[in-house]
Amino acid sequence: ELERLVNLTGVKVYFFGHLDHSAKEKIDKWISDKIKGEYTIEYVEDPSLIAGFKIVYKDYVYDSSVLNSFKNEIWK
Repeated sequence: ELERLVNLTGVKVYFFGHLDHSAKEKIDKWISDKIKGEYTIEYVEDPSLIAGFKIVYKDYVYDSSVLNSFKNEIWK
């Protein structure tokens, strides 16, 4: 049991605004297509994103937030 818990990978989904059941199902499906093995998903509301979401898994970040879009426009 301890070995299983140690190997359990955590995925955090940061979002701002309303994230309905359908949206969570699509995000869960996308994550399950990318990650093999056991993992947990934690949804965290983050007002600094303005809108959209960001998925963090180990050192991988998928950021589709409005805040990230603004940052990318500034640095062009």
